[in-house]
Amino acid sequence: MNTNNKPIKVTAAVIRDGEKVLICKRPKDKRHGGLWEFPGGKVEPGEVLFDCIVRECREELCITLRPIKTITAIENGGYEITFIECETVSGTLTLNEHEKCRWVSADDVDGLEFCPTDSQALKAIFDELR
Repeated sequence: MNTNNKPIKVTAAVIRDGEKVLICKRPKDKRHGGLWEFPGGKVEPGEVLFDCIVRECREELCITLRPIKTITAIENGGYEITFIECETVSGTLTLNEHEKCRWVSADDVDGLEFCPTDSQALKAIFDELR
């Protein structure tokens, strides 16, 4: 529980392959279970955003990323989620946290149910990748 009234900082990786990005489906037993999201997680004390996204994706997806730039940051429900464009450097995509993943273009996201903040970020993400 966040008791200091500051938003909890979270990073989300926008991993691209051309004009497609990787999205992952949250496990049903977690908050926002069954919804699509950009992979990532909470920033640990003393950790910078780019280091967080590298650590989280290594833990969750078994891949090493190179962060490129921040696309957008959105505050919602006590969380501040920073969406970071990344490229894969090494590793084989393995799902340790998510039910499934898929590569999508801007045209592919209609009809998919995203976590609220990820949904808010979609336009900025795809505008940036064009």
